[in-house]
Amino acid sequence: MRHADHVLFVTSWDAETALRPVEVQFAENKTHSMKRHSLLVLHPAQAPRPRRAREWRAERENAPQHHLRLSTPADAGRVARTLVGKARGLVLGGGGARGFAHVGVIRELKSRGLTWTWWGATAWEPLSAPNSPRGTARTRSLKTPSP
Repeated sequence: MRHADHVLFVTSWDAETALRPVEVQFAENKTHSMKRHSLLVLHPAQAPRPRRAREWRAERENAPQHHLRLSTPADAGRVARTLVGKARGLVLGGGGARGFAHVGVIRELKSRGLTWTWWGATAWEPLSAPNSPRGTARTRSLKTPSP
């Protein structure tokens, strides 16, 4: 670890979240304290989203987390881009009709082979969640108050 530019600790999603002895040793070593380090949590291929992320984060407050579903090329690409400093983000905003226009923009970006690691949105843009990097929609159903 002495000559590493970035130390990546790898674990399984169902393992104990407590710090491993090697992580404790890394944290206690003064020469390692300034090194970049992160945690890679491996998930089953069929997992719809990361599991137990808060538990992992609670034990490692300063270490970035990466979640990788096995046999999922999109996840592998996202983690690789992030680790080498080539991650890209897409932020959509404006609301209303622009939200529907963003669906077309996202489709065009994807048709040209452009990808992004993270995305953020406001107002109507969550409708375009199926076009997000993970390809899954995350929406909440809201109850409309009765008159």
